[in-house]
Amino acid sequence: MYRKLFRTALVCLCVALATISCRKEESTLSTFLINGSKSYYFEPDETIKVYYTQKRIARVEVVSRPEGWDISVQNGYLAVHAPQSGGAQSGTIEVKGTSVADIVTKRTFDVTIATATNLSEEGTANCYIAPSEGRYAFDGTRIGDNTFDFATAKLLWAAPADVVNSIQTRDGHISFSTKGEGNAVIAIYNNKGAILWSWHIWASDFDAEATAQTFADGTIVMSRNLGATAEATDDDQTAWASCGTYYQWGRKDPFVGSKNYLSTVNQSMYNAEGAWVGIKTRATTSSIGTTAYATQNPTIFICGTEGNDYDWYYGSNNELWSATAKTINDPCPAGWRVGAATTFDIKQDQLVGDYQRGWEVAIDASTNTLFAAAGRRSFVDGAFTNVDKTGYLPVGFYWSATTEGDTAIALEFSPTEIGTKAIYRANACPVRCVKE
Repeated sequence: MYRKLFRTALVCLCVALATISCRKEESTLSTFLINGSKSYYFEPDETIKVYYTQKRIARVEVVSRPEGWDISVQNGYLAVHAPQSGGAQSGTIEVKGTSVADIVTKRTFDVTIATATNLSEEGTANCYIAPSEGRYAFDGTRIGDNTFDFATAKLLWAAPADVVNSIQTRDGHISFSTKGEGNAVIAIYNNKGAILWSWHIWASDFDAEATAQTFADGTIVMSRNLGATAEATDDDQTAWASCGTYYQWGRKDPFVGSKNYLSTVNQSMYNAEGAWVGIKTRATTSSIGTTAYATQNPTIFICGTEGNDYDWYYGSNNELWSATAKTINDPCPAGWRVGAATTFDIKQDQLVGDYQRGWEVAIDASTNTLFAAAGRRSFVDGAFTNVDKTGYLPVGFYWSATTEGDTAIALEFSPTEIGTKAIYRANACPVRCVKE
């Protein structure tokens, strides 16, 4: 009798363990996720498809929604409709996926009605200045005479994380939100996942027109570096913030600065999922040193080689930037471009005070401007150089659009001298944009 009871108990235990194991396996195998952004922005009366991923899910249901919002569950997505008037202006939507084994997974995402400011309304460019808090959009179907038929748009990188977020597309326009100050790159992709083009988003409460300065040759120049979030250099923090982003001569896409002023460590970059994004290097070749490769690989620093005169572009190309007209590869915002060398031909007698993290320069009898000693990314390996690595004060380099043979002209300065000089084009240096 005891043996019979023992066998019965053993069978029940095995069944129970098997059931637990199956439920555990089922929990592992079933998946319910909201894809992409967890914050969505709507025009009034707009419908957006919020896609989800499911595996072994029997049903998807809406648990809660803001007042006035309509949501219908479709195969693979939720059709979310914002109210035209009335109702909640923002809120959280909660949905649940129930697996075939009755295991429930709940997911949430935020929705907000917010009309985006169109940054490309007065002209397209490779860079858009967006104030540090708001919702913005730009035309993702064209740049100059180039047109694109893209499948998706994604945040390629942001520094710091989440400074640009909530990327969405509608009628060929790409919208995004900003939070704080910094830099980011948004890319568009074809249906094979290749990058077609990318744009630099410069998130900063900076009015380029209102703060512009007129230099000695009559050229109107921005008061800060492209990508900078400060103009002053009176301490290490503002000196670092005034360095901005770095550019190889003739390329449109930015490389981040260092982690701290005088550091040789890259500032950290993150994608939309919060994963770290790194800068890779490749030596130029006939296939890598092209604008097509540079466009498709905006985070790859293309190193120069001796056989190619230390230019990233294989064979050299003097037309990538122009000192007289804006080109398709110009990195500056609409209405601005990389300037001529003559604008930055600063003389020794224009220097004001002592050398502290750069030079203060008198551009007329009553106005000074500051050039931070931001170093450069080396043409050899893309690493930061000419910063205080070996006990010497940092050096400054600022690109012009003027070429000289196989090199290009940059403003170069040290604690003892300043002037324009020809340097290798594979260097990445800051840019101070001029008015077109």
